[in-house]
Amino acid sequence: MRKHTKEDLERILLLRREIDENGCWLWTGSLRYGYGQIMVAELGRPCTVSRVAAWLWMDFDLHSKLLVCHIDDCNRRCFNPDHLYVGTMSDNAQDSWRKRQNARRRETFGTEDRGEIRRILRSGVLGDK
Repeated sequence: MRKHTKEDLERILLLRREIDENGCWLWTGSLRYGYGQIMVAELGRPCTVSRVAAWLWMDFDLHSKLLVCHIDDCNRRCFNPDHLYVGTMSDNAQDSWRKRQNARRRETFGTEDRGEIRRILRSGVLGDK
């Protein structure tokens, strides 16, 4: 991977994005664990695109121990600064837990759904196999 300067990175990030219906700036380049990744000369190693975006547009210190986190329901490839926030490992863990809880709630059947499922099973429509 080529090591890019700050000016290169800003240009590359804006050129390598797709904007989705939620306003997410989706990275179209290299991915690692679903997160955009790019080489950064300042660090001498690859870095997540969301962290680079925070450095470029949110005055984030690339050497910071803090994390760059995504807001709720945001795609891992997103690097829109409006969809990012700086937080601690604890903030990120709590946010991750909350997102999993919300996902489970969306997957859970409501009372009406459970009643309808029972009615269908009792009616024998599905039949025994």
